[in-house]
Amino acid sequence: MLQYSVYSKIFANRDSVSNHTEQLRKECPKKGQIRILMLTEKQYAKMEVILGGVSRQENIITIDSFILL
Repeated sequence: MLQYSVYSKIFANRDSVSNHTEQLRKECPKKGQIRILMLTEKQYAKMEVILGGVSRQENIITIDSFILL
């Protein structure tokens, strides 16, 4: 299995990415794996999402459940 869970984080600049990457290296479990994919905002904006239908979670949590701050 290549993917179990995916996390994303936005950084202000490459130095911040480097610092965070070093911290992850120090804390990675001996048998763990961390894969890092760095994208620019422009690349991220070009992401394409293909949906096969509405998920169970989308049926339970509607837009009305969210508060816009």
